[in-house]
Amino acid sequence: MTLLLRNGTIHSVGDPFATAVLIDRGTIAWIGQESTADTLAAETVVDLDGLLLTPAFADAWAPAGEGAVPPGVVAAQVAAPATLAAPGLEVTEIAAVHVREAGALGAALERASAGPVAGGPPRLHLPGSLTLTDGDVEAIVRAHAVVVTAAADGGFALPLARLVAEGVLVAFGSGGRDWHDPWSTITAAVSTGPAPLTARAAFNAHSRQVWRLGPPAAIPRGTIAVGSPASVAGWAVEALAVQTPDERVASWSTDPRAGTPLLPALGPDEVRPVHAFTLAAGEVVAWDESILPRPA
Repeated sequence: MTLLLRNGTIHSVGDPFATAVLIDRGTIAWIGQESTADTLAAETVVDLDGLLLTPAFADAWAPAGEGAVPPGVVAAQVAAPATLAAPGLEVTEIAAVHVREAGALGAALERASAGPVAGGPPRLHLPGSLTLTDGDVEAIVRAHAVVVTAAADGGFALPLARLVAEGVLVAFGSGGRDWHDPWSTITAAVSTGPAPLTARAAFNAHSRQVWRLGPPAAIPRGTIAVGSPASVAGWAVEALAVQTPDERVASWSTDPRAGTPLLPALGPDEVRPVHAFTLAAGEVVAWDESILPRPA
């Protein structure tokens, strides 16, 4: 089946000005603008009516029990025997070392480096409330460890931007707790902590970076690109922006610079995106007809 999604905002690094996507048999076959979309033939055409289309989320630290999956999530990694069961949800069992307090980091790194993840780097699960010293960050970098974390109730105390700047792969998840709203974690990552992330880096931590924790793949996942699986989500948003930390005023600035894929304006006082639909490899997982009519 071919499906053409058009008249939206497409979050694509390869074509930041794209407004339309063609899906063919579960794979993204084309990305572009309306002038070309007019020339394409598709079995089903959906007018996005201005919705934002993003890569679907993945959860790097999901709860092990069955339950309602958050809107927009198509994949989950579980550090326990996987009992999750939901339409369209891809589940992977993983091994990781959990760190509950900073004083245990050294022992955790030693244990993780012993090889809990076959063929992969040491994997640490750190609570978002954890405070790290410069020495802690340096130890994580030396161990070539990856960090999976989840926002605490008060946001993040982890120096996320410092870790990313040092080359540490940081990915987000639910923290093994009940399913959460990924946008809440992303908002916390850009607005709290000693070293907030850019919106783009925070979004990637809940999408493409989660896929990078697995074995290398020839086909990119967690991104909207030609040849990638059509696992995407549509969102109704009030405002789109490019957000970067402005340390001079200790706040966030928006910059409508050309050529940068847009995301929802994120912050404690901003209206959260509203989920419209989720596709997993082109198949409908969830669709809210109150936001967008579902195609026949």
